[in-house]
Amino acid sequence: MTTVGSICKALQNMNDFIKRKGHAAFGTRLRRLSERMDRDVRELYRAHGFDFEPSWFPVFAALSELGAMSVGELAAHMRITHAAVSQIRGRLLKDGLVRVRADAADHRRQMLQLTERGEALAERLRPLWRTIAEVTEALNQQVSPKLLAELSAFEGALDQRSLFVRVNEAVSRPTETKIRKLKRKSHGVR
Repeated sequence: MTTVGSICKALQNMNDFIKRKGHAAFGTRLRRLSERMDRDVRELYRAHGFDFEPSWFPVFAALSELGAMSVGELAAHMRITHAAVSQIRGRLLKDGLVRVRADAADHRRQMLQLTERGEALAERLRPLWRTIAEVTEALNQQVSPKLLAELSAFEGALDQRSLFVRVNEAVSRPTETKIRKLKRKSHGVR
């Protein structure tokens, strides 16, 4: 027996262009999922009285847990671009959650560290972060228990050979269709 819910879900899937594109839109699907989760987490922050953005989490949490670091060190720890960390750094500085100080060993190098206000906010956010992690883990276990391990494997494969390299190799590799066309051209057949 077909339910209204299953019909709605089927229609939703039919109208989901990105989902229908399959692997061609893999990165888009990941971004869409990330945006969806960030939207929910942003709403959670607001609902619990925090003026905090989900995109700040990795930098803020790293500084809270690991102590002062340079932008380059933060980027390396998170495996994201220096520019992305710098952008977050700017927002955290503007909101008074981090400060910049010269590295004691190398005064040319700038270190970021949480301010007292930042430390206090981190302390107040920790219970919500724990709950978000627990609920996300439960959802993951329910829907796709191996997802994090598979994402790590996927990232590892891209570390070995980037998508750029893989696609360029595939594009430059002669396919059967290309070979047939070349043979036809060399024999004067169109």
